[in-house]
Amino acid sequence: MIVISTNTTVTTLGPDSRPAALAQPGQEILFETLDCFGNYYYHTPQDQGDTMPANPATGPVAIAGAQPGDTLKVTIKKITISPTAMIEQIAGKGCLGKRVRRDAFQMVPLRDGAAQLFGRAVPLRPMIGVIGVAPAQAVPTLVPGAHGGNMDCANITEGAEVYLPVFVPGAQLALGDLHGVMADGEIGYSGLEVYGSVLVETQLLKGVRLANPVVREGETLYFIASGDTLDQAAETASLDLCDFITRYEGLSTRDTVMLLNAIGHLGICQAVNGQKTVKVGVQRRWLPCAPLG
Repeated sequence: MIVISTNTTVTTLGPDSRPAALAQPGQEILFETLDCFGNYYYHTPQDQGDTMPANPATGPVAIAGAQPGDTLKVTIKKITISPTAMIEQIAGKGCLGKRVRRDAFQMVPLRDGAAQLFGRAVPLRPMIGVIGVAPAQAVPTLVPGAHGGNMDCANITEGAEVYLPVFVPGAQLALGDLHGVMADGEIGYSGLEVYGSVLVETQLLKGVRLANPVVREGETLYFIASGDTLDQAAETASLDLCDFITRYEGLSTRDTVMLLNAIGHLGICQAVNGQKTVKVGVQRRWLPCAPLG
């Protein structure tokens, strides 16, 4: 197993990133992560400094043999999180920004499998906010896109599989921005932000080309896309799924569009970043020929 510590973090994913390690497909990698604030609020005031890192991701790790046009499959084997979380609200930010008069940050204890939040025990569901590879042009880790990045998809949890299109040799996998639990949409501008570690295993799918990331959780495949608006992201994700079905399942475009009216479920990953992220879910049983899963 390769261990990637928080001594190696990035706030940009791009082709010029220097890999922290080289991993073989099938080799386990343990990523130790900071929270989205770079653990800023866990430092003493004297040690905090003037700025905090912007959504740091641990890595990147080069995957031997990965080439542009491949798909990198990342299996999330284990997520371990800190015993406390930070949650925030920012005036004017997120779908609820108009109700926020002043910025606020609060430490939330996590115990007995739940977040102790304002007298309510909210069940934990640890997930990964940022997971991605290097795009052909550098992108901040705050930004989602075809490479993955800050998708904030609540389905990227323990046991899930993430499929990422490869754009540069080695793929350059990095991840971070863990949440103890996050509702779809992240409408208040924050999940329960935690630090921790993620154990993954990678595989290379040669000859499988994806335009955007796909996530499998349980028996559902989620086609994910980001755009300037939710409408744009929803259209892109829907078109990706439609094209995937016509390519691998032998249906015409006409029949696929009609089928998706019955089996394609549209949802929001996050509606708070500059680029919004949407998912279209379909049960794996409807895609018996698909080379995913």
